[in-house]
Amino acid sequence: MHVLVWGPTPEATGSQARFAEKRKQIKAALKSDGHFAYFSEDLVSRNHPAPSNLLELLQVRDMDAVVILATDYGPMGEAHEFGPILGEKLLLWLPLAAKGKFIEGVRRYINAAGGKSAFFTDKHVDACCITLASVDFVNDKRFLQMAIEEEIALLRRQAPIKSRRL
Repeated sequence: MHVLVWGPTPEATGSQARFAEKRKQIKAALKSDGHFAYFSEDLVSRNHPAPSNLLELLQVRDMDAVVILATDYGPMGEAHEFGPILGEKLLLWLPLAAKGKFIEGVRRYINAAGGKSAFFTDKHVDACCITLASVDFVNDKRFLQMAIEEEIALLRRQAPIKSRRL
């Protein structure tokens, strides 16, 4: 599976440094589980002339899943702009402090579109649960895709399709 991991910049300092480290952990765990995991920063140079929202739109088009660790304005903006479009491809991690705040409407749209949002606390950041749950989310997508492909193959063997028209 191809997975985009959004969150604070990998070089973040100060209050965002621990979240940037968690973002790196999520990417590394996905890769160690056999997925192709990316940051937007991996896919395009910072000096590209196109607007970042256009570049991000092009990036999500080719992804099987997107994990957003929405701890600052950048990833919250990505959740706001792309969340409802991504639908079931999206796992959105939100700090518990954001509950009931301006992101609440976006979170509800994402859930209604089939995505998944979850709140986390400082304890979760220090533990492995955000990373492990992100890997589980992507693996569930992988297993569903495998099952669908196998069912299609079985159906084609049972009743070969001669044309796409019924």
